[in-house]
Amino acid sequence: MKRANPSPWYGFQIRHVNTAKNITLGTQFEFGSNTNTTVNPNTANWVVANKIAEFNFHVTYDPTLFSNTFVAQELISNKKIYSSNYLFPDLPELRYLTVCLGCALDENAQPYRYSKINVLNFSLQKITHPPAVPTFMYSDNIITILCETSGAEIYYRAGSTGPFIQYTEPI
Repeated sequence: MKRANPSPWYGFQIRHVNTAKNITLGTQFEFGSNTNTTVNPNTANWVVANKIAEFNFHVTYDPTLFSNTFVAQELISNKKIYSSNYLFPDLPELRYLTVCLGCALDENAQPYRYSKINVLNFSLQKITHPPAVPTFMYSDNIITILCETSGAEIYYRAGSTGPFIQYTEPI
């Protein structure tokens, strides 16, 4: 999950190092230099001794946190392998990066740098956050309710009793 062009290549990748049985986690945030953290196979589950290793990673990125915004953990050994307080830049091309398993994508979205890996299980989940606090505006006997959270549903009621009604913007 890295931007292919232009440099710097913001995002992160988990890749196999061909010359060893290691896994490398690399990140490039808005600030700081590119990181490459080596995960040794001694934290892996050996399917075939010294030949086939199984790793189990959990990566969380939450830009709303004040610390540990990016955390990568190896779950077999229950070891945190990398954490950072840095953020990826808020750029349109980073909001919907393509997740690519088994290779990298170049600037033309063509695969290259293939790996000999088997992905046994993969999931991706967007972290949801509570909506922003709505703001209220009153003009010409019309109340307008606005919320910075895209797609938020706002419910209101007149007074302190009665049913809640979903708000729709006035026409």
